[in-house]
Amino acid sequence: MRILAFDHFFWQDLDELSLIAEPEHEVIRISYQRWHQVARKFFPTSAFDGISNAYQADMSECWKKYEAWVRKETGWIMSAYRPNLFVTPSDVFFYIRPFIAAFKEFGLNTFVMQKETTISPLVMDMHSVDIGKYVPFMSDFMTVCSERHKEFWLRAGAKSELIAVTGQPRFDIYKRDIVERPSKAGMANKILYLSYDDSAYLPSDLGSDFDGSWKKQRQETEMVLTDISLDSEVTVKKHPQQSLAGDWLGPNVRRADRFADTRKLIVEADVVVGFQTTALYEAAVAGKPTIYAAWGEVFEENKESLIRFDLAGELVTHAVSPDHLRELLSQRTEDLPKASEVGLRVVYHELGPIDGMATERSWNLMNEFCSTPNSTRVSSFELFRRGIYSYISFTYRLFAAISKVFIPSKNEGINRRQKIAWQISNERRRISQQLKEVSAK
Repeated sequence: MRILAFDHFFWQDLDELSLIAEPEHEVIRISYQRWHQVARKFFPTSAFDGISNAYQADMSECWKKYEAWVRKETGWIMSAYRPNLFVTPSDVFFYIRPFIAAFKEFGLNTFVMQKETTISPLVMDMHSVDIGKYVPFMSDFMTVCSERHKEFWLRAGAKSELIAVTGQPRFDIYKRDIVERPSKAGMANKILYLSYDDSAYLPSDLGSDFDGSWKKQRQETEMVLTDISLDSEVTVKKHPQQSLAGDWLGPNVRRADRFADTRKLIVEADVVVGFQTTALYEAAVAGKPTIYAAWGEVFEENKESLIRFDLAGELVTHAVSPDHLRELLSQRTEDLPKASEVGLRVVYHELGPIDGMATERSWNLMNEFCSTPNSTRVSSFELFRRGIYSYISFTYRLFAAISKVFIPSKNEGINRRQKIAWQISNERRRISQQLKEVSAK
């Protein structure tokens, strides 16, 4: 079986899937950037803000041109990989929905393995309505982590028989045998801080009017962590989709790559500090003292719409001010409380079963939706055109590496372009090989 996977910040779940699938089966990953970058050439920036903008009347010409490109790209992908199933972490991204429709014309099913987990009250009430109105579920089947997450999709109009609760594959890691780190006697605490966007989790993040932000709270949190870093090892991990805004973290704070595996950082840490991230639940499951840093006017005004970590005293320790956070982080790790059995039941309510079997349950369901799609061939001109694209992209990055005149932010874009070109080059080789095999018969 060959699975074609749309990798939209989805690599942790795909890594788990690959462990159970390969080498007998193949998991082929398409970076979201490959299709996202092309979509930006057809649609204005406003289409990528919120859910409804891409479906306004003035976007009709954009859709017409983009869908024509999608049909060509889909034919290319089907020729290169001959997949048996298309797997995506969601089907709400407007630019991926034409692909799902086009794959269906080839006889290829789409399986959604939802990557999102925790659902805040605001998202449950507001976001589900918008999803159902503008981008209702259109795939063949969906797995979700928990009954609560299933409730979200039922509110969005999805049929119950098309949804299965499996747990989250990436959380299987917390049930594996993990080699304990050596005794840390005499060593400094290792503190993991999970940063966040200043507008995340607020009404403005879902398109509603709201003027406040988390900037003051984040600044106060990071100034405390800067002071603590003089005596402890502090690592900050930003969300992969977090804007690269400035911070107040000093030179002693280690900056983890924003694409680093958060699960491994949690396992290596002694204490985890965060705000509204699902990783706080993960840290609790991993047996780490977990501190919820939340205070101030904006928090008090919006806490009813947030994940109520402030009410989960059996799960996390709520730091209610900068001074309180400083006091907590100054304590020995063994003196900080960990999640109790009552607290862990909260985790399982939000994240579903964490028993090390989520990947296997998801894989078994995927097998039920595998198909043998219609084959297709691409023209010699298309092979030539894609070859030129790969060559130009490779030359572009080579020039950048030699000249060293590009700033780091541009280098990241160049690296993305090179990865896409490399993938297309591999696809060309696969198609050529398949043509030879057909000719030899």
